[in-house]
Amino acid sequence: MKVTVPFTNWNQKSEVDGTLPSVIDLTNKSLFACVRLDSDLDSDGGLMPSNSTACYAVALAVSDSGSNTSISYGANICPGAIDQWVQFTTLQFATETSLDPLGNVITIFDSQHVSAVDLTFQSAIRGPTGSLPPGQAIFHVDTIGYR
Repeated sequence: MKVTVPFTNWNQKSEVDGTLPSVIDLTNKSLFACVRLDSDLDSDGGLMPSNSTACYAVALAVSDSGSNTSISYGANICPGAIDQWVQFTTLQFATETSLDPLGNVITIFDSQHVSAVDLTFQSAIRGPTGSLPPGQAIFHVDTIGYR
């Protein structure tokens, strides 16, 4: 899957919605993804310098059927890594609970009823001094799965 993200400044996010056709149970399972940066441009349309420390963050987030979200592990992809696959795996999921003010158990995230797996792309919070903000970035997503 090709994902084109039209960044216009530092610290911007773009999300790819991954609503599932049916609810899945991710209890004691991990998600994994394989993503690569195909190209990135600065805000003037030039290539970002390959030695830039202004990396992109890629993360997976899962939502349960009650729209509660658990943000999971991601990876950084830097301009010098164009055309290199980056693989990352999340920690194992579990149902998260808490107590309300009356002492009742409430579910914060239900790993047994996951309804969406979203992929989030974020530009760097800021770049090196004097660098132009990011422009369009093109990512290729090869795999998102669980085990």
